[in-house]
Amino acid sequence: MHLTSAQRAGEFKPGDARVMTLAAWALAHGLATLMLDDRLPRDIPAERLTRACATLLLDGMRRPA
Repeated sequence: MHLTSAQRAGEFKPGDARVMTLAAWALAHGLATLMLDDRLPRDIPAERLTRACATLLLDGMRRPA
């Protein structure tokens, strides 16, 4: 589902969809860069960090229940 569609459906908070999209991209890019540069702790699996970032992002964008 597209971000603006989710906003219209009431699933995501209202706001500037372009800014929200760029913020999500920045988060994903930052995580990817840290992974590629081998700058993350080795004791935390990459999948766990990826899921944590996705959860934080989506929790911030979703409307409260």
